[in-house]
Amino acid sequence: MNQTAAIGDCEKSNEMRVGFFAYPWDLRDEGVADAIRWMAERARCNAIALNAIYHHARVLRPRARGVKTLQLAGAVAAFEPNAVRYEHAGLLPVPYVDLARANILAQAREACTARGMDFGLWIVALHNSTLGETHPDLCIQNCFGDVYTYALCPTQPRVQAYVGALVDDVCAQFQPQRLLLEAIGYLGMRHGVHHELFMIEWAEPLELLLGICFCPACMRRAQEAAIDVDTLRTRVAAWAH
Repeated sequence: MNQTAAIGDCEKSNEMRVGFFAYPWDLRDEGVADAIRWMAERARCNAIALNAIYHHARVLRPRARGVKTLQLAGAVAAFEPNAVRYEHAGLLPVPYVDLARANILAQAREACTARGMDFGLWIVALHNSTLGETHPDLCIQNCFGDVYTYALCPTQPRVQAYVGALVDDVCAQFQPQRLLLEAIGYLGMRHGVHHELFMIEWAEPLELLLGICFCPACMRRAQEAAIDVDTLRTRVAAWAH
């Protein structure tokens, strides 16, 4: 519960929605009802955007009692996914077992409803090293053939099916009043992984060039659009070299 944000206008009034982007592990540790009450009464919030699935991270938690950091070993969901919904994609979110068993998302919705707060869920869609490392063939691939295993490629049909299933799943299970999507497009090379080293000045054009995906699905789509993708890849590699 580290970042305050104004997140748009209410649908049926001119009231601004003011709330927190919140993490479910913080609500679990503080107590869901207590955390929501603090937001409503002390911070005068009328909304929340609660994370439902997050990426691999080491998280600083200044409000936590005791240990101030949390290590997420992989990309994890705060709920138990309905596996049937993901069969077409063949990709299944990995649940954070303690959060899923505690049913934090459902508890938060109940607490928000009781206080008349807008209940939103926030999902990190394609930034998923857990699924990417298991399915490197579905990840972004740059002009040199490097695979970004933290970044699922949005052109891949199975990835599109996965995101659709993920949205359907959280909406069916928790009925959020709105859904915020993060990392829904192409992620670049500069990612922020542990001990990421480049040793060069990192300019925006280089970031752009190394963010162009040449995975089989993207190359096939380019060819269908009459793009000479092999020549393009060669030129991008030369410009980025």
